[in-house]
Amino acid sequence: MARRVNRRLVPKQRKHETLESRVVMSADPVLGLHGSLSLDEEPMLSTHGAIPTVETQIIESAPAYDPGADFWLKEGGSLEDADLGQRIEQTLYEANLMVGQDQVVAEYGFNGNGQTVVVIDTGIAYSHTALGGGVGAGYRVVGGWDFTENDANFYDDQGPESAHGTHVAGIIGADGASAHKGVATGVDLIGLRVFDDAGNGYFSWVEQALQWVHAHRNDYENPVTAVNLSLGTDWNSDSIPSWSTLEDDFARLEADGIFVSVSAGNSFTSYNTKGVSYPAASDHVIPVMSVDPNGQLSYFSQRAEYAIAAPGRYITSTVPDYAGNDANAIDDDWLSMSGTSMAAPYIAGASTLVRQAMEFVGQTGIDQWDIYDHMMATADTFYDSATATNYKRLNLWSAIDALMPADDYGSIESTAYNLGTLTDSSSAAPLSTLSGVISTLEDADSFKFVAGATGTVTVQAQDVTHDLVAQWQVSGAADWSIDSTTGACVFDVVAGQTYMISLSSSDGLGYYDLSIDLEATFAAIEWGSVNVQETRSGLSVSGEQWYLVTANRAGYFTAEAIASSGAANVAIFDTQMNALTTAGARADVQATAGQDLYLRVTGEASGYDLRMTNALAVSGGVATLLGTSDADTFVVDLSLESYKATLNGVGYTIDPSQVSSFNVSAGAGQDSITLYGSSLNETALMGYQSAKLTSQVLVTNVSQTESIVLVGGGGVDTAFLYGSSGSDTYRSYGDRAVMSGAGFYNRASLFDVTYGFANGTDDIAYMYGSSGKDTFRGYSDRAVMSSTTYYNRAIGFQKAYGYANDAADVAWMYGSSNADTYRAYADRVEMSASGYFNQANGFATTWGYQEGGNDAAYFYGSAGADQYRASDTHAIMTGVGYNNSTAGFAQTYAYADSSQDRAWLYGSSGADTLRTYSDRVIMSGAGFYNRATGFAETYGFANTADDVAWMYGSAGADVYRTYGDRVIMSGAGYYNRATGFQATNGYANDTADVAWMYGSAGADTYRTYADRVVMTGAIYANRAFGFSSTRGYADGANDSAWMYDSVGNDTYTASANRVEMAGTGFRNEAFGFVFSRGLSLYGIDSALLYDSEGNDEALVRGWGVALDHESGVRVEAHGFDDVTLDGTTGGSNSVDQEAVDYALSVTDGWA
Repeated sequence: MARRVNRRLVPKQRKHETLESRVVMSADPVLGLHGSLSLDEEPMLSTHGAIPTVETQIIESAPAYDPGADFWLKEGGSLEDADLGQRIEQTLYEANLMVGQDQVVAEYGFNGNGQTVVVIDTGIAYSHTALGGGVGAGYRVVGGWDFTENDANFYDDQGPESAHGTHVAGIIGADGASAHKGVATGVDLIGLRVFDDAGNGYFSWVEQALQWVHAHRNDYENPVTAVNLSLGTDWNSDSIPSWSTLEDDFARLEADGIFVSVSAGNSFTSYNTKGVSYPAASDHVIPVMSVDPNGQLSYFSQRAEYAIAAPGRYITSTVPDYAGNDANAIDDDWLSMSGTSMAAPYIAGASTLVRQAMEFVGQTGIDQWDIYDHMMATADTFYDSATATNYKRLNLWSAIDALMPADDYGSIESTAYNLGTLTDSSSAAPLSTLSGVISTLEDADSFKFVAGATGTVTVQAQDVTHDLVAQWQVSGAADWSIDSTTGACVFDVVAGQTYMISLSSSDGLGYYDLSIDLEATFAAIEWGSVNVQETRSGLSVSGEQWYLVTANRAGYFTAEAIASSGAANVAIFDTQMNALTTAGARADVQATAGQDLYLRVTGEASGYDLRMTNALAVSGGVATLLGTSDADTFVVDLSLESYKATLNGVGYTIDPSQVSSFNVSAGAGQDSITLYGSSLNETALMGYQSAKLTSQVLVTNVSQTESIVLVGGGGVDTAFLYGSSGSDTYRSYGDRAVMSGAGFYNRASLFDVTYGFANGTDDIAYMYGSSGKDTFRGYSDRAVMSSTTYYNRAIGFQKAYGYANDAADVAWMYGSSNADTYRAYADRVEMSASGYFNQANGFATTWGYQEGGNDAAYFYGSAGADQYRASDTHAIMTGVGYNNSTAGFAQTYAYADSSQDRAWLYGSSGADTLRTYSDRVIMSGAGFYNRATGFAETYGFANTADDVAWMYGSAGADVYRTYGDRVIMSGAGYYNRATGFQATNGYANDTADVAWMYGSAGADTYRTYADRVVMTGAIYANRAFGFSSTRGYADGANDSAWMYDSVGNDTYTASANRVEMAGTGFRNEAFGFVFSRGLSLYGIDSALLYDSEGNDEALVRGWGVALDHESGVRVEAHGFDDVTLDGTTGGSNSVDQEAVDYALSVTDGWA
């Protein structure tokens, strides 16, 4: 678990949880060395003020103390009998095996080099051979101080409890025989003596020592990175004692980033509960527990979950000669000790190795908590039955291995990094990316390549770090040498052969950048100047081949090796043989006009093409792309992220910030370009073999290009397409517009608005709707197809055609100021006049509008049932799937195409005339003329009292019917009706024609003549002319019939419900009239009057004869030469007195 960090000056996020603050407890502890154990006596307490004494114990030494000292060493001291009975020394090697230190050294070689560890203890016997044999610069022990005597002689002098500091120092860094090597054999050591010869000391000496470390931490060749304190009090807690005077000093070292390792204490058996001694209980240090060789906590070790355990029992380490077994005056002695005093220096030494690994992988600002957290995170967990708690034990191998980078390059040929084909004066990869690390002592990074040319290869490890010393091995070469100055490996290669180089270290680990160079000699084939784009075909290469070319213009020069079989790569060099590109299927350089370039092709290819392109230049904010004299294909993408241009498959990327103008000139040949716009609002101008696309950031010009396609990029885009001087065709769709003619093709796709402009009298526009709802508008000078998502306009075309693509599409056709003609069919409508012709095809709904002049509209029905309706302002023809309407036309003509067709003609508010024929009907008035031809049924409607209907029969047998509100003329194949006309006239055209005239509900008058009949009422007058047979039918009580004779001899016959006037070529009848009168004006006419079944009365006068029927019907005969009264029908008939008198007067009485 993470160490509590509340007292740190700068709080820092830990890898484990942060614990609550410690509670400072009041206590009066005794400070002592956590060395050998005494289990026989309790610690002795000082009575000298509130400052506790210090104690120390060493195996095999007797205690001694001065009661007047501020602190003193504990008396007595021997291991328990069980310990003495198992007195088998654990060498440092065995301890190193437990935590994996041996693996770390063998695998990575870390030894703490470059760091200094301070031992605050009894001093250091620096003359010991395993500790360097001396003191000062050039020795392992680089310095120190004796705070007990205040001088520089900090030697671990002989005393009652001496050798403890030397033993601790050996655990940290002894460099003895293999069995006696400390944890970090490369560290420097500093000894700070805080115990005098008698084993007495003061807290002030410890405090001064800590302050000394802070003040001198950077004074030596290698900085102080760790401090070890194998000492402590009889204290067992998670909190510090109230009398502590060291916390500020510990906090200062913590802020310095120094790792402070403190023994946890040896008094567990005194407390039998979790807790650590002081100063191990400080928040600013790392407490260390002791484990036995079996990995379990030593019985004496105090313990806490946040402490870390390390080997501390039976540890053999360095001691002064006087403490050894031989006392031969040679400082090479070793002795075994036990205690948390032995575990703490193990952790101190381990911290330097962890720090060294962290620094190796690039970590900076490392402090003790970074190291502690990583140690705890990688430590082994073990269980302690005495406290029923899991604790952490140092696993140094896991800690270091978790930090180190994985092997980046293989070491044998099968796993070696493949550099590909190595070409002259080029690297297989840039140095910035071809970097590596020798991450173990056994690591070897291998690289293989194929020589692209015969020559000399130089390999060098550059910018090496740490302890790496390059060591080379070459496979495939006859021999190699090492440059004594640079350390580079140099060897000869043969083109096409494979080689492998291996890099290892003859010292330690480190990072490097790999530099590899091939210098070759060659002969080049001269090809001369390259103009825009050229391809040399049918080439072959085995190894390498050189070509010399000249760039014809300034700008990009591109070479591509295109192999149909095998593989070929190309690289470009200048005339000084400097590699301008790496080798690959394609190479690009910025060339100057007239610059000579070497092209080096490598590989194995029996047939390949070498394409060279010198077409693009970017200079002064202008990009220019040229075409060849052959047929070229260009693609230009002006997306704002980056501009992309392609010529015949050769593509380039251009930084938009470098270009404000882009020019494409295709040159000769049948060329094409596709130009993609940006997301900005853009305007396109497209003319003959040219185009211009403009946005707020870029102007793009295209010239000499036969086929140009512009694609909008998402802004509000507008395109203007102009025709040539020849015959051109403009086609527009919902998503594009096309202008084409002889020698050019221009298309604008995904533009919101397009305009097509004609430039010749033969130009034609075709405008197609989208799959949605579209509107087509045709004018004399333009045509428009549009919807909510696009707008296409064709301007100045003599012919324009619109095509619907949806049932909801509508066409609006507008005439000119001249005389226009509008023609509407079931599948199309047309508006035309001199100089223009517009046609709309497939529209379900169309409208034609007169704009002035003497315009005429023609409607043509379909093969199905159609309907035509016309008024003085509008006309409409409808049928299944179409609806054609006009407005404002002075003349409209409708033509039926089926026996099911019907026509309705409506009068205006003025005086109108309706004329109907068997094959046509006409409604006309002031300013309008509507005609329907060929309709099986027609209907005319008057709109004023002044309207007149004229209805003409056919050459066949027709029937003319008139009513008070309508008249009908019908015959074989036609039916014409006029409604609401106050004056109507029907004309027979055949002797078989008949007229039937019906009165209204009011008082009507029916008059018949030999050549015509007339039925009139209060608001109407219906006439029929030339009918050989007519009939009049009364419909009211006051109706009367007047029947006139012809110039010939006629016969008038009258009865109660029917009268008839007949003569040569005519016969007129009247039915149901209350009053009927026959009039004889010409010829020798006769009248025959029949009585009814009732009682009738005859009247005879000088003017004629009348017969009054009992039913109220009266019939008269006037002026007839012969009148006969027939009374045989029935009833009791009579003749009035006047009739008798008149008869006697004209017959000379009764004689």
